[in-house]
Amino acid sequence: MRVLKIVGYIIVIFLFLWLIVAFLSPKELKTTQSISINTTPYIVFDQVNNLEHWNSWSPWKKRDPNMEQEFSENPVGIGAIVRWKSESEGNGEQTIVESTAPEKIRIALVFDDWDGTTYSNWKFEKEGETATKVTWDLEGSELPFIIRPLGYSWNSDIKNDYIEGLKNLKTVCEKFPQKNENLRVKIVETNSIQYIGKRLKINITDTPDPQIREINFLLEKKSIYEREVF
Repeated sequence: MRVLKIVGYIIVIFLFLWLIVAFLSPKELKTTQSISINTTPYIVFDQVNNLEHWNSWSPWKKRDPNMEQEFSENPVGIGAIVRWKSESEGNGEQTIVESTAPEKIRIALVFDDWDGTTYSNWKFEKEGETATKVTWDLEGSELPFIIRPLGYSWNSDIKNDYIEGLKNLKTVCEKFPQKNENLRVKIVETNSIQYIGKRLKINITDTPDPQIREINFLLEKKSIYEREVF
């Protein structure tokens, strides 16, 4: 009987301490992380705005390369959706609900084992002539009071994932060819040329040819395009 009383006291003390910690714990899952990437906002924006591109830098995909994914017919921009199933990363889906190139993106997240919708936001701000400040935040839904003490650990895990994701994103984006200041525009007249070609529709960011990117950067610099392009 004495042992039962001791166990009861321990349980009461534990619950009392748990409630105190719950009062002091974060009320929601939340984090904001930033990084400077040495490239233009459009290149970074495209890596986030195209959900298929996430596979090249997402920390969750790297932890589970066998993750099952299903993309919407159009994986780019507003309305783009990806659904995933993973033994280690859980199941859920994310949808791009706002997209303003090359400034910001807002994404709605729904997890199978969590009620409500969580939102993440991206900002892309030009820094000087050659860099972009990227800010990624999470607007988590409110944690039930009884599990708030777990929020410290969960927020720490999310923070580390965001930091890793931004570092991976930086590595991917900075591999793209940068502006070449040695290129110059020269207009010349030539004789007519006949050629045979095949018309294809591609995403300019998917082409492996660095010369194409260099040409577009050059057109941008000479103000031939009205907006910044790749």
